[in-house]
Amino acid sequence: MPRLTSAKRARRLNKKDFKIELESHVAREVGAIIYLGLAVILGLLLSLLVHVFIERIYLSLAQSWGISVNWYGGCALPPVVQAALWLMGASGGFFLGRVWWRYLYVDRIWERKSEL
Repeated sequence: MPRLTSAKRARRLNKKDFKIELESHVAREVGAIIYLGLAVILGLLLSLLVHVFIERIYLSLAQSWGISVNWYGGCALPPVVQAALWLMGASGGFFLGRVWWRYLYVDRIWERKSEL
C-alpha cells in the first residue's frame, strides 16, 4: 500500500485524530533526539575507555624500554590523539545511534522476527 502524504492523511482524519497523530509524531522526534544524544554519550564513554587502554599500554612500554614520556596536562598521549579519540567516539556513537534507531523504531525488526 502506498504511503499517504500528510496532506492526504489530514483530509481523511478529523481534527481530533490529526491532533493525536501530530502529538505522536512530535513524541517520536523527541525520542529520536534523546536516543541519539544518549548514543553519543555512550560513544564518548567508550572512547574514554579506549583512551585509558592505549595510554596504559603506552606507559607500560615506555617504562619497560626506559623511554622518557612527555606529559600534556596530566595525559601522556598527544593532544591530537586525544581529540581524534573524542571525535571518533562522538561520531561513532551518533552513527551507531542512527542505525539502531532505524532498526528498532522505523523498521521494527523485532516484530518481524517474532512473526517467523
